[in-house]
Amino acid sequence: MLSIFRRTFLAGLVLSGLIASTAHATVIQFVLGSHPDGQVSPPDYGLRLDGLYTLNSNDEWTFDFDHASSNMQMTLDTVAATVHIYGTSYGGLDTGAGYDANLQGLWEIDFTYTANVAVDDGTPPLLDVVVDPEAPLSNNGTLKALFTANDGSIFVTNGDVISLEQEMEFYFNNIDNHRLNCGVDNCGPDGYVGWGWLNHSDSSHIEASDWLFTATVVPVPAAVWLFGSAMGLLGFFGRRS
Repeated sequence: MLSIFRRTFLAGLVLSGLIASTAHATVIQFVLGSHPDGQVSPPDYGLRLDGLYTLNSNDEWTFDFDHASSNMQMTLDTVAATVHIYGTSYGGLDTGAGYDANLQGLWEIDFTYTANVAVDDGTPPLLDVVVDPEAPLSNNGTLKALFTANDGSIFVTNGDVISLEQEMEFYFNNIDNHRLNCGVDNCGPDGYVGWGWLNHSDSSHIEASDWLFTATVVPVPAAVWLFGSAMGLLGFFGRRS
């Protein structure tokens, strides 16, 4: 019969392996959400691109990462030093408490930082990512409309692709929990926040075009596999006891 000591020892090895695999993962996956403290919320948003179709900064376009139709993610490679933000988000022309009824829908977002990315993960679970703006043209992406709509003056066509590029720094960390109210939100090691400034439509920068999102880490698949496999192994030994 497998002793309690041996079962506990094996379980300890599994748990240790799971923790070690997660803590030292080179690729970390996150699910993104809207930040609760955006300057033009409600609605809450994870991305804001003022003047999107008009280049008029008074036209505030926001994208709700928490919407039921949204699915935004981020992949951080701590060794290659790259940040990939991608997925779909509901959004439109912000009217102050919601979206213009004629200018809202689903969008595809795809943006990658590959240049001047500094990652400090030397003291898990703390993580600090800073992207310097020295080479913004190397850090870019697209916003694609997945719907057709218009209000008589602004026309959005399904398949419209709008270029995005870095304009200033991008930050992502769980150290200062940028603008989160830590008395309400989950701050500290589990409270990740990303923020940084963008240009769009190959234009000069329009104030308040930026990322502002929260993030939740997804368990590393390899660690999950290790955990599941080892649990099966424990079950196998248990049956043979």
